Amino acid sequence: MGDHRELIVDIDISAARLESASVELDELLEATGWIDRSITVTDWLYPNHVALALGQTVRSPFSRPERDSLVILAARGVYGVGDGTTDPACPSCGSLLSTDIADTILAAWWDGDERVAPCADCGLRAHVGEWNLLDSVAIGELAVAVATDTPEVADALAEHLAATTGRRWVRTHLHL
Repeated sequence: MGDHRELIVDIDISAARLESASVELDELLEATGWIDRSITVTDWLYPNHVALALGQTVRSPFSRPERDSLVILAARGVYGVGDGTTDPACPSCGSLLSTDIADTILAAWWDGDERVAPCADCGLRAHVGEWNLLDSVAIGELAVAVATDTPEVADALAEHLAATTGRRWVRTHLHL
């Protein structure tokens, strides 16, 4: 089965705002009960980061083991690269981008140009960040890694972050 992380990536924040956005994110998660600083947890995958226990907001609707944690990653990265990573999937029909097109579009995204990706099957054209990236990768400056066996926790957190910050947060899955 292997280990994994549910990743939620802010694809709108700029490098210039990264430090303040990271602090604001930490404060938001604490104020809204997503984290609980009174419980000590660790995450072996991110040993140089502070791992935070999931808080009452998560404990109420979701049953979760006490070992679940959340780590804020404040660094530009390609989030989600791991075992089983695929190309972005069309949000309309589910078809994957061809590897050649995906490689070009993702390389441009890394360089700061989030391009429009065309679906060869249904004709949809949308920025790559609007595609289904759950089994693919997302590129951003700020991310949250959630160690949980309940992916619905990450889905709920992604919705919460989008609603409260007004920015685009996308989900991806890291399978090790």
